[in-house]
Amino acid sequence: MMDEIITSADVSKNRVWGILGTTSVADVLDSCRRGRVTGEVTFRAGHAVGIVELRAGCVERAELEGKTGDAALAALRTLCNGTFEVVQRLPDLCGTLGSSAEFHGEVSDVPLIAVMRHVEEHALSVTLTIIHEFDRGVVRYRDGDIIEVELNGDRDLDRIGDILRFPAGKYRVMSAPLALPLPVRPAPRRLPTEPFQVGHIARMTTDDSLADQRTPRVAAPISARCIPIAPAQGTTLAPSIEDKPAWLESRVGRMVEPRLRDLHRRARRAIDGFGRFLGD
Repeated sequence: MMDEIITSADVSKNRVWGILGTTSVADVLDSCRRGRVTGEVTFRAGHAVGIVELRAGCVERAELEGKTGDAALAALRTLCNGTFEVVQRLPDLCGTLGSSAEFHGEVSDVPLIAVMRHVEEHALSVTLTIIHEFDRGVVRYRDGDIIEVELNGDRDLDRIGDILRFPAGKYRVMSAPLALPLPVRPAPRRLPTEPFQVGHIARMTTDDSLADQRTPRVAAPISARCIPIAPAQGTTLAPSIEDKPAWLESRVGRMVEPRLRDLHRRARRAIDGFGRFLGD
């Protein structure tokens, strides 16, 4: 019997794993912060399993052996042997992390403008693809900012108005592949990498086989949820969110580019104008 051949289609672009010892817990969390990762990091060391939930790189929840918050983070930083896995998971329209790095829905259930504002509010780096009859629109985001708009192969930010006027269609929101400066390997695909479905907020659904039973909630502003990550002894981390975060430096750098600043202003004006048209 021939050995099973594993191809690139069998690994996920949104899940990676590595070994503690070649890198530290502090380095993993700092890299996720710099990369503005939204999802979960799972640390395993013996029988201990720690989970850190991230929103745009900021720690929102941390758990380890009954400890939570700062106490859990302090305990996690003592781990020096074991493994870690980083999994991207996009938030659903209620703010709760969904089952995977992609979600899809119908324009008739959730208007595109609501999806776009959801991406902006959560500072997501994603690609929004919309299909209506023979038309295909693509809107690319970096940290919640529109960086490119494409309609039927025509790349022009002004086409966003045409996309917003689609009366119906299907859309998919997909996270950018994980790219962390760590010694990691892509993890094999598994069911949670399949996209979850979103519908009208009153009847929000996820993949039936992976339905999250937690009560949906409205996410608080990201800056209010950040938990500072203190460095372990002998470890130097980048400045905290209150001081000088790397993502802020990156955003300021992009904003000073006249062309990108002009593109984003025009896109924002088009989205807001369409929102007023809908009576939003």
